[in-house]
Amino acid sequence: MLYALINYQIITYVFDMVRTSKLYEEHYVDPQNVELEFKEKRNLIHIYLESVENTYLSKEDGGQEKNNYIKELGKLAKENINFSHIRIK
Repeated sequence: MLYALINYQIITYVFDMVRTSKLYEEHYVDPQNVELEFKEKRNLIHIYLESVENTYLSKEDGGQEKNNYIKELGKLAKENINFSHIRIK
């Protein structure tokens, strides 16, 4: 029982469940009661790709396929930093 309490942090979990917070009372702003003004409209699109299965690349590019199913991603890997265990040609 002591092993479970320490290694699975059960005591911390129970403490966090019963502890109260004033986060919302102090920082919440109702969007219906606030007027937002933007001087200039700007859009930002951020695409993050965590991991890709490199076997979908062609054999020439370090994958396992006859056809290259991810040509655009392979091109990006060649032109930029790639944290793969293989070197993309």
